[in-house]
Amino acid sequence: MNKLFILIIFLLVIAPKSLFADSKIVIIVNKENSLTNVAYDDLVKIFKQDKKYWPDGKKIYLAMHESGSIEKKFVLEKIYKMNEQDLKKFWLSKIFKGDIESFPKTFASNDSMKIFVNRVTGAVGYITEEALDDTVKVLKVEGI
Repeated sequence: MNKLFILIIFLLVIAPKSLFADSKIVIIVNKENSLTNVAYDDLVKIFKQDKKYWPDGKKIYLAMHESGSIEKKFVLEKIYKMNEQDLKKFWLSKIFKGDIESFPKTFASNDSMKIFVNRVTGAVGYITEEALDDTVKVLKVEGI
């Protein structure tokens, strides 16, 4: 009975984390977006909503994953360089100053993120590489 319990705990808790540990996160945009590559500094400006329009003049619509997801943890670490609480304060500050009107759209899954990015011409989001399909386009960062 103890071995079975340990196996169940491993499969439910440890295994999913190790499966996603090697997952790569990709930045996705609508297929109509003419941009194929972005500098890291510009990506940070886009995700912090300091840059609000694509080079062709279309409005940028930022899509985020819900709190606690592997994808959001990656973006918090690599792009925002802050934790979840600090990001909430960051968005509230931007709203209070009038820099943005509301929080970015949030999604619970890679599939819902892809649907949004596919349907909204100026949308940008992020998903695991495994979830990538031909409904969206990968935006390279510094050529990668």
